[in-house]
Amino acid sequence: MPRNNAGGLRHGGGGGGQAAAYWNMHLDHLPPPGPFYVVTAWPYFDLPERIVAFDATTITKAAGTVETLWEAAVPETLGTATPEKPNTALVIPKTGWFADHYDPTPPPPRDDGLVFTPL
Repeated sequence: MPRNNAGGLRHGGGGGGQAAAYWNMHLDHLPPPGPFYVVTAWPYFDLPERIVAFDATTITKAAGTVETLWEAAVPETLGTATPEKPNTALVIPKTGWFADHYDPTPPPPRDDGLVFTPL
């Protein structure tokens, strides 16, 4: 059985100012065709859980039209560990989608020589 929180949509950076903020999100694998749900919450700022659903068939069809223009370059530093980030405790709300789906078990060790540091 797959882990409930293994893979999916991940934070990829962002920015903003006093009146606005934005986040880039990266999808680390193609979802299957059909409904795809993005669930968000930010309890620290009292933003309640929200669920947005869309048809992932559009993404899956678009992926089939991707053309590789050149092979990805492999940097010489691949495999060297980066400095670890401070480990901040993740607070999961006691009710809602996150409470039902989050698995606090640490992910298995990576087999590519890189170090995974949870946020």
